[in-house]
Amino acid sequence: MNALVRVRSTRTVGQKTSVEERFYLTSMRNHAALILRTSRLHWGIENQLHWVLDVVFDDDASKVKNRIAAQNWVMVRQMAAHLLRREGTGKGSLASKQFRATMDLPFLEAVLTLR
Repeated sequence: MNALVRVRSTRTVGQKTSVEERFYLTSMRNHAALILRTSRLHWGIENQLHWVLDVVFDDDASKVKNRIAAQNWVMVRQMAAHLLRREGTGKGSLASKQFRATMDLPFLEAVLTLR
């Protein structure tokens, strides 16, 4: 470890402003701009995945109480999102592909088949 990094994020929505601080350990030195860019990329990916899991798979409404079972279901949903994104036609949203996979067995087989 060469550095402890603090990133302070300020977000304003309407009249409400919130400030959040995150801390990172890094082996990099004197690369503040690169560390900040890496942090933003990480959180951009994280936010996008969370949005997909919540909107397409209704992840936040999950009633699974057991912590390990909940982690397993999140992993299954992430794999399903990946497989649906990877589907070759490129037509339709993830939600429409998910629905189509429930109704169209050849489409489901195409989604699940590694090509």
